Amino acid sequence: MVCSDIIHLDLLGTPLIVVNSLKAATELFEKRSSNYSDRVGMNWNIGLMPYGDLWRACRKGFHQELNPRALVTYQPSITSATQKLLLLLLDKPDDFLKHLRYMAGNTILSIAYGIEVQPENDPFIDIAEKALHAAALTVNSGSYLVDQLPALKHIPDWFPGAGFKRQAREWSKDMSAMAVVPLEFVTEGAMAKGDFIPSVASRSLEKLASEPLHNTASTLGTFIHGLVQNPDAMRKGQIAVDERTGGARLADFSDFGSIPYVDALLRETLRWIPLTPLSVPHRSVEDDEYNGYYIPGGATVVGNGW
Repeated sequence: MVCSDIIHLDLLGTPLIVVNSLKAATELFEKRSSNYSDRVGMNWNIGLMPYGDLWRACRKGFHQELNPRALVTYQPSITSATQKLLLLLLDKPDDFLKHLRYMAGNTILSIAYGIEVQPENDPFIDIAEKALHAAALTVNSGSYLVDQLPALKHIPDWFPGAGFKRQAREWSKDMSAMAVVPLEFVTEGAMAKGDFIPSVASRSLEKLASEPLHNTASTLGTFIHGLVQNPDAMRKGQIAVDERTGGARLADFSDFGSIPYVDALLRETLRWIPLTPLSVPHRSVEDDEYNGYYIPGGATVVGNGW
């Protein structure tokens, strides 16, 4: 039933479990996390890494670098990227989607690797976008017949219908490049010369830890889309910002939490169109039961973000 806390789908013998309520998600993903922390398996991506010692070590490093207190360190990078974004929007407003991708890439690559990217045709952003596109298609459970019939992975590349194998190789190259190329820039280039911007990667290499990436351009695009569709909300937001700043400056981190209406707009953006409506796929380690619903071990388990 669509209104159930748990929805069980059978994809040619492969169980897909949709967790359809906050109560069920809290119980399974938080209170029973040891059984649902496994992922589809991408060792370069902490969000998709199989549960185990490596995942725990990477998560610890991730938390050390990106906890609320540590984020204060990155405020200058975020402020600089935001100011550049505003200038680009003022100069070429029609290219706003490209500007948003640049802003997101500039912020993330600066924080993660100390890399300053270019507004046009930056190779690091191109690599990241290709890899994120590949990852998004890869984790979409059920997109390919081989997801339901794993034995198909053994057929030769030339066999009719085996195009997914060639596609997988290309995606693997793209995702590997995102993990390797920026890190090589830090280790073989800037750090080797002693001329680098402090970043998550440079600090983590000194401590032999790991580094993560994450995406914000889609959320920014959704936010702008929402404002265009709701001009009254945009005007109210502008009034709220001007009341706080006196209309004499841009809002910055010192205003965080002091403009409730803008905070509400941002929260509504995240609720309205979630980036991952069915979240990151998890995998149950063992058979389980929730309120009478049977969840088999090895099932793909996703949370319904809507």
